[in-house]
Amino acid sequence: MKTYLTLLLCCIALSSCSNNDTPGGFDTAKERLDQDRKGSVLGKDALTWKWSKDADEKAVTGDDPMWTAVSRITSEYPISFNNFHARIIQTEWITPVDKTEIRYRFTLRVLGKSPKADNLEILMMMEKKQGNDWILATPDTSIRHDLIDRIVSEATRIYDQNKRD
Repeated sequence: MKTYLTLLLCCIALSSCSNNDTPGGFDTAKERLDQDRKGSVLGKDALTWKWSKDADEKAVTGDDPMWTAVSRITSEYPISFNNFHARIIQTEWITPVDKTEIRYRFTLRVLGKSPKADNLEILMMMEKKQGNDWILATPDTSIRHDLIDRIVSEATRIYDQNKRD
């Protein structure tokens, strides 16, 4: 568990050091197109495929109940990172209304399309306030299990609905 938390903290620190102005540190569609054409003999006149985020999202969400469920449920929280193609969503720090001395951060990774818990990986971080500082603490695993259950039941509902249509 400590290895995962250390790895997650390193990834967050490295991503915050990026000089790229694009949210999430990713290239824009034009930058990707320019990069694809760069090594071509024809230069900027080269034929390349055009990436369409809207078309990709429509194609995947229609038959991908797990990603749709994760997207819907995490839309309730502030998001710090969302990568549709890597199928990863990370929330900002979330403070429960009744416990302001504790905060949580979730990183969700969708591993498959079918609505089952094995197709979902959730890393959970928790910090407790100690004076003016936030100190890393061991999270309550029941919160993680409740989130998994919510997502799987929503994915099952979406899968059943798409099956009927």
